[in-house]
Amino acid sequence: MRIKPSILVTAIIGSFTISSAFAADPQVATVATGDGVFNIRLGAAYVNMDVANGFGTVVDESDFTFITQPDNGAGISAVGGELSGDYWGPGLGLGGIYLGASILKVSDDNNSVLALPTTGPFPFLDTLPIDGSPSHGAITAGPGAQANVSVDADFHRLAASAGYALPTQTAGTNVALGLYGAYSQLNFDAATKPVGGGGFANLSEDVNVASVGPMVAFQKTVPLTETVEGFIEGQVALLYARGNFDATQSASNISGISLSSHEGDIAGMAEGRAGVSVLAFGGGKLSLFGGLGVRNDVYKIVNPRSEPGLVASNAASYHPGPATIQQTIQYSVSVGAKFAIQF
Repeated sequence: MRIKPSILVTAIIGSFTISSAFAADPQVATVATGDGVFNIRLGAAYVNMDVANGFGTVVDESDFTFITQPDNGAGISAVGGELSGDYWGPGLGLGGIYLGASILKVSDDNNSVLALPTTGPFPFLDTLPIDGSPSHGAITAGPGAQANVSVDADFHRLAASAGYALPTQTAGTNVALGLYGAYSQLNFDAATKPVGGGGFANLSEDVNVASVGPMVAFQKTVPLTETVEGFIEGQVALLYARGNFDATQSASNISGISLSSHEGDIAGMAEGRAGVSVLAFGGGKLSLFGGLGVRNDVYKIVNPRSEPGLVASNAASYHPGPATIQQTIQYSVSVGAKFAIQF
């Protein structure tokens, strides 16, 4: 188990700094017109994270001595959709409660053309088995030979939280203590096909992650004018994350390889949103918001790769171990609209 406290400390300090940003004037009270408020948000989220370090191929000389790595791996750097909601208010005789849920989905697909070197030793595009065994040989060869590479990365996450809302405010901020849980899935597929025919190499890898742990949620509303109010809200959680990894690989010189593994790590998440109401009607308010998020209950895929000085066909020289997963960091920036119903 790996513990990375730096992201947790940074996230917790940053979120509580944000939650106190509107607390400069102790005379300002939270705007409230009823006992409870239900919020629903719809927005777009830009997500950035590492996905995989390679596609299962390498450029070698005729004796399998390393020339170059034909790719730099893959990541997600794209805009997806996010839907979330929460409730602050009384609940079933338990006093104040907090309930929250969210859905995030994002995809990043890329098609490119790989070209072998035109200078130096005669190049071969060799396969690298995901079980860490020596290379099975080439799927194409020759100076300037090309291959089409198709890469698809899809990520989605479902999250839910529940907690007890403290009966008194902290610095004018509603605070809830409770439990947060999330389930995420990363699907990564890479297909390499030489131009003009020849061999092929396909890679399909999935990472499923379940994370759970204690959570602090916060919400603060500040009147800006008689009809407009600003707000800040979010949550911070300390998590235990367990990632399950499944991978399959096939190629014109590989009959089929499958493997599975898992990892467990201490992780954390922090997300915050700030916005302003733009329209009030009846017991509802329509607001616009922007948000930031950071978390490390996610994993990237680490596939076998060769490097200078190694001979990929020789187990005594090349022994990277099987493909696995490694904890990484995911960043997000979101914008959207919130509809709040107070009752």
